[in-house]
Amino acid sequence: MKKILAFTLPILIILIMIFIYREYDKRSRAFPSPDAALTNLTEDKYKVREIISTEYFDNTAYIFYYVDYAEPDYLEVSKFIKKEYGWENDGVFAIGNVSKSNIGDSMGTDGTLMRFSNNNTEDYNVSENNVSIVPVGREMYIHLFHGLSPGEQSIIQSLPIDTE
Repeated sequence: MKKILAFTLPILIILIMIFIYREYDKRSRAFPSPDAALTNLTEDKYKVREIISTEYFDNTAYIFYYVDYAEPDYLEVSKFIKKEYGWENDGVFAIGNVSKSNIGDSMGTDGTLMRFSNNNTEDYNVSENNVSIVPVGREMYIHLFHGLSPGEQSIIQSLPIDTE
């Protein structure tokens, strides 16, 4: 009986320590708001200069902001997911310089798509609950699509943009 206890007790202690570490790790990566999570973002290479907009979809938030980079109007977007203990970073998208030459360019992954446009009235034929239009200056907009199927994402990427 003592041998079984001597073998089982260390394993039980190790399992409890693993559980405690994992819970601590989850809590240490979560923040009370997407803005707080953005200020604690360690994987972002450039300093946030100005936050443009925060867009919410259910338990997902996207923060659009300018960063200090070689180009003055360089735009990034950080995606945050609300989890059990708070908001966690789910990715950073380097959108690029806000200029007319980027109209029609799109970027994104896994059901998220962002597209430069020079108007705020594009009709993409998707649910309005999944689209947000963010003004980024100089009569330019980012059309943010959230929760797209792969088919919808490829259709939107192939649509032409009216550049007039």
